Amino acid sequence: MPESESHLLIKEKIVAKLHEWFGASIDEYYSAGHALDTYAVTNSGTTIYIEIVWNHSMTQFLKDMNMLQQSDAEVKVVIGSPKIIGDMNIIREFSKIVISQRKKGIKTYGDIINGIRILEDDLYLENDFKNILFSLVNVAENTKKSDACLQIKDMKVIKTNGTKGNYYNVIGKISCSGQRIVKRLDASLEFGNKEIPVKLVLVENNGKVEEINLKKLDYSWSPDGTDKRNIRGEYKEMRQGDSIFVIFPNAVGFGFAIGNKFSWWKHFFELETGSKYEIKLIIRGLSGSKTITTEKTIEFQP
Repeated sequence: MPESESHLLIKEKIVAKLHEWFGASIDEYYSAGHALDTYAVTNSGTTIYIEIVWNHSMTQFLKDMNMLQQSDAEVKVVIGSPKIIGDMNIIREFSKIVISQRKKGIKTYGDIINGIRILEDDLYLENDFKNILFSLVNVAENTKKSDACLQIKDMKVIKTNGTKGNYYNVIGKISCSGQRIVKRLDASLEFGNKEIPVKLVLVENNGKVEEINLKKLDYSWSPDGTDKRNIRGEYKEMRQGDSIFVIFPNAVGFGFAIGNKFSWWKHFFELETGSKYEIKLIIRGLSGSKTITTEKTIEFQP
């Protein structure tokens, strides 16, 4: 069926604006054997399809919606004539199509946009329509980013060097994958078998041991597992490919010089020889509005 003058004029306006906004647009774009009214691609590779339905015919509407559903575009918008918008049967069918497309993850605008407003009001095209389209594009591009994932790749109980006695640190290597950033990382450690005593002690360089009681086990972040940079508390953020070590208890040594002597002390777990320990490391982080959690449990016997 030949396109009406209004249909052609709307198409011309839309293609021009898509080119202005995204730099790559075309009309009569062939996809899946159909000629799509207008098609565009953003710099990030998100594809946009806008279909104009002007002739008031359920048959023609369903034909156009068949093209819409077969298209591989990630963002879809439909523009209609006043008669199309006023037909409740067509609107109901369109609602079914929107639900079906959204269930497949395709960002589809929920209403048929009134084409008369595009024809008669350039401000509507530049403001309202642009906002609708850019909102859908932003959602599509954010969705394409894979969710962040934290993983404990290595977790060990390490005996301290240079100090006599059964003094240990628990060290875990945390890795990050996925395209989203993880912020506000937090670590916690649990001993599953509560009946076995685990002493948290402070050991000075002269060998003196003092048992300490903290409400929350303290820890430190270390880029290489040795805590050389003395990163404490909240680790700012992790990105894909990053890794960081967490050390329990707080493995940072403090020191001061007295004459030619240098004193230091560190926190350790004092574990009993022959006892079996069940140790769980839990890592949490914030990625967008989601809390990302991972945990790993090991058994250890000194």
